[in-house]
Amino acid sequence: MLAADAFEFSPQLLNQLAPDRWWHWGTRLTVYPLDYPIYDRVLTLQTLVVSDLMYGDRLARVRDLEFKAQGEDVLTLAELYESIYTGVWAEIVAGDTPAISSLRRGLQRHHLNILSNLVLRRTFWDALAAQSFTDFIALATTLGSPEDARVLARYQLRQMRQDIDATLGRQGDRLDIITRAHLEDVRDRIDQVLDASLIGS
Repeated sequence: MLAADAFEFSPQLLNQLAPDRWWHWGTRLTVYPLDYPIYDRVLTLQTLVVSDLMYGDRLARVRDLEFKAQGEDVLTLAELYESIYTGVWAEIVAGDTPAISSLRRGLQRHHLNILSNLVLRRTFWDALAAQSFTDFIALATTLGSPEDARVLARYQLRQMRQDIDATLGRQGDRLDIITRAHLEDVRDRIDQVLDASLIGS
């Protein structure tokens, strides 16, 4: 679900997808837009999966697993975070960054939003001011997360910043403009979140 090649569609398939134009009782006729919203559909699906994995109550349960399964191979919060990170940010983790597609950029921004919300200890009232459905989900699902989840989110943002710096330093001008702009934007947002967390603490 989070792999870089999880959603690869041929242009022929995408050009054949279209909304239902049949108008009958119980449905509305689609007038605009007529293009199939592939970006929105895939991003919504991935948003729900990542948010579910990082749901506040689930993170608390994972934290408590070490007390419930002594001596066994137990999934830890750190392992969960790292697994999600390497899946979502495979392009910069691998060290050989190709062009990052719009679908991947949307997923990466969502993951960044979740980590940022954890670090900044966002509240329910912040969720009410969300600008989009994915922003609301990224914020609402982090409510009630344990402190260990916040600490790991902060650690991972720093790790992400280092990986982005390494990628930009190594690849530099060889990256296409939108990929470079995306990575620079993520880096700047991480700096803002980390600075704001120091002020708020």
